[in-house]
This record gives sequence, structure tokens and C-alpha cells, in this order.
Amino acid sequence: VQDYFERLLKGATFADLSRPLALVAVDLRSGREVILREGSVAAAIRATISLPGLFAPVNQGEARLVDGGVLNNLPVDVARDLGGEVIIAVDVTARTQEATFWQIVGKHRFVPGVLIQWVEVFSEALEIMMEALQEHKLAEAQPDLLLQPAIPAEVSILSGFGRARDVIAAGEAAAEAVLPQLREMIQPRWMVPDPLRSLRMGIGKRTARH
Repeated sequence: VQDYFERLLKGATFADLSRPLALVAVDLRSGREVILREGSVAAAIRATISLPGLFAPVNQGEARLVDGGVLNNLPVDVARDLGGEVIIAVDVTARTQEATFWQIVGKHRFVPGVLIQWVEVFSEALEIMMEALQEHKLAEAQPDLLLQPAIPAEVSILSGFGRARDVIAAGEAAAEAVLPQLREMIQPRWMVPDPLRSLRMGIGKRTARH
């Protein structure tokens, strides 16, 4: 997986990027959140997608890194620390997604029913934990806008990879619904010329010449 990202990103490091980027991981040894902002971008991506039980942790020095969503699935606070003025958070989680995925997998005869049941329960428990942590995090660091696109039920972190267009459309619809609010938030930050101030400055210059 990391080799794929290395090829895709052409070996880019965080220093090569034109815009600030921070990726969130969790160190299994310390139990702490780790913010990745240096070194290989591909290596950081590989660490932050290491969902426990699916991808092996990434060893980085003494740390064993896994998906940052374990502790901070919607890192608004990290975006603030990067200097973001208007923070738009996108929440694509839905507990029905995982259940639907395992129902689909369970239809295949080659998958033992006991295994499906165990993994489904584990997945749902993990989802509940992550939702609770996310609510706590959002209470501490609220975004300026929180988008919750209507992601199709069959799409999750484990399935629905062929439905990218549906997911993109859901995101676009959610963004368009808040465009007026977003414009209002950004408008005060624009530098609008003050015609009265310009007029006063012009009069002052003419008076000084006389």
C-alpha cells in the first residue's frame, strides 16, 4: 500500500507540499495521538489508514502507529492548530454502514457465520466508541461548519469502492446546501475598499499641496 502511495505522490515529503497538511495517527504503545507533519507523505498516509484488525501498525521509531480515528476521527483541533480560520469538517460516519457491509459479506458461503458475527459485533462496538469520542472532541473544538453528506448505506471504509461518483455527489449536495452560510462566513475577511476613506485621503493630499 505504501509503495502505491510513494509512486502516486512521487516520493513527496511534507516540505514539498504547497499547503499545510497534518495527518493523525495513534501510538499503540503510549496510547497517545500523534500528529504527522514531517517526512514522507506516503508513510504518514500508510500510518493513518492502519485500521486495527485490517492493516498492520506502522513502526516509527519506538511508536506503533494506527488509524488516528481511534482517538480523533474528526480532527478539528488539528486544523485550528495549522492556522485554519474557517474550519469545515465533514463527517461521513454512519453506524448503519458497517452493519450493511457485514450483511453483504455474510451472504457468501465461504465466510464462516461465526466469524462474521464476531467481526460485526467488534466493528459496531468500535464505531460506538469512536462516535462517543468524536462528540467529546467536537464539544471541545467546534468547526465553523459541520457537513454530514448522505453517504449510500453500502459504502463504508471496507466496501463501495466502485461508487465514488455517488459519494462525490453526496458531498457536493451537502456543500451546496450550506453555500449561503459559507459565503457569509468568508465575506467579512475580504478587503473591501472604503470609498469615504479614499475620498478623505484625496482631500487631505490636495489641502497639503495648497
